[in-house]
Amino acid sequence: MQSIGARQASNQLGAVLDKVWQGEPFKITRNKRDTAVILSMRDFEMLGGEAFLLRRRAEAMQQERQQLLASLEALRTEAEQSGLTKSVLEAILNDKP
Repeated sequence: MQSIGARQASNQLGAVLDKVWQGEPFKITRNKRDTAVILSMRDFEMLGGEAFLLRRRAEAMQQERQQLLASLEALRTEAEQSGLTKSVLEAILNDKP
């Protein structure tokens, strides 16, 4: 795997993509740190690309779930502080016109 700096990769993107298309992956570095890898779609799929994408989506969904739970907890706390207890809420819901 060839290593290339981010700026050089940007300046030579066409040539890099040509080599990637021929099957040569590239490791991209920034400030002497490994940052990314560019590889062909064929190689990506062989390495379980679809599973990777599904894991990323699952992680995003988990993060959204945590945010929703935090929002619900904040609402519950606000309701309790306002005096809206479960029994008050049930009384409101049962008092149908």
